[in-house]
Amino acid sequence: MPLHDILTSLFALTIIVAFILGARPLLKILERKRMGGEEQSQLMSIRERLVIDRARRLTLVRCGAENFLLLTGGANDVMVPCKGEQDFSTRINAEELLS
Repeated sequence: MPLHDILTSLFALTIIVAFILGARPLLKILERKRMGGEEQSQLMSIRERLVIDRARRLTLVRCGAENFLLLTGGANDVMVPCKGEQDFSTRINAEELLS
């Protein structure tokens, strides 16, 4: 394979990779503009996400006026409803006493 063909292939590959990497931020900007005014009328949203270990994630989801904690990725997925910090801390202490 001549040097010219190798350089042409590398140049084409570089352009394709640059296009892929550049398209992602542009798509995010377009998505935000598309969602625009609907952001406040969303019924469900992810408030926080915490990586516990390689497999498990703890996610705080808001659905309407209620919050839920989701523990996913282990052998069992767990959902704990909580209305506020006080309710959640009470549930944690109760579960510790039961186990």
